[in-house]
Amino acid sequence: MTEKNLTGALLIIGPLLGVLGWMILGPDGLDIITQKYSLVMGMTGGVLMVGGMNGIKDRMGDGPGIHFARLALVVMIIGMGGNILEAAYIMIGSAAAIAEAAGALSTGLIMLGFAVIGIAFFLQKNVHIALSLLFIAVGLWGAVTASIWYETNSLIYVAYIGSMVAALILGVLTVRSKD
Repeated sequence: MTEKNLTGALLIIGPLLGVLGWMILGPDGLDIITQKYSLVMGMTGGVLMVGGMNGIKDRMGDGPGIHFARLALVVMIIGMGGNILEAAYIMIGSAAAIAEAAGALSTGLIMLGFAVIGIAFFLQKNVHIALSLLFIAVGLWGAVTASIWYETNSLIYVAYIGSMVAALILGVLTVRSKD
């Protein structure tokens, strides 16, 4: 499998697994065993998606957006660490306040990473401007909603769905690209 195909596959499989784990099965209201599988699927999907973003960063070369892409990856990796912490607290069924705080901060970081990588795409001009702007808009919306309304408002789902759609589109475009 080529690097291009691996990157594209990570950006396709990751969001699909994340949606299945976090949104379709969803950890809320499930029995403890199903909840654990749901959380593991969601976390695995997130890690795969961030891995795909790393592949995109590696394919960017040394253009004007590479520094933003590197920053975005660092922010996303830190955010995934927090998401894993949130999932761990949910799995053991304790410290709900810590789980919620970790989830809000880490989701905000991941979404901020989406906005920053969108800026990298915009500067690099390696993806269509509409996709760059989608990453920026979804990322900023997600960072704001995660910091203000993480568990109290369903507006965060716009960011969740938007980020998954943006990553899926990027994955499909990566697989279909010529180089």
